Amino acid sequence: MSINLTGVFLASQAVGKEMIRQKKGSIINISSISGFIANHPQEQCHYNAAKGGVNTLTKCLAYEWAKHNIRVNAIAPGFVATPLLKIAGEDYLKKWASRNVQKRIADPAELKGVAVFLASQAASYITGHILVADGGYLIW
Repeated sequence: MSINLTGVFLASQAVGKEMIRQKKGSIINISSISGFIANHPQEQCHYNAAKGGVNTLTKCLAYEWAKHNIRVNAIAPGFVATPLLKIAGEDYLKKWASRNVQKRIADPAELKGVAVFLASQAASYITGHILVADGGYLIW
């Protein structure tokens, strides 16, 4: 909870102060599909609750800071091949990959374009959105 929700809140607060002063900005929080579902087979209600909190925080800040010309969005990735995820082991990785329609785990580089888009003028009319990038995991 400290890292996954409180950390996002404190970081948003810190950069938000400067963006309010500048009268513009774009914040992109990192959420997870876990903010929308109860993951299985792993038990991780603390993580899921924290990411659900990030989603609500994103929407609330988008509302509260719109008057300062600040957009706040989040990216909610599915399973991404980070060193931390690899610690779970091959059995978990295979189970998770089998549950999305692309049948694979994402490479971290695949999220760069999503972040660049949300930060760019191409997304100037998007705020309070949680962009899911999950290989189709949540369509089931």
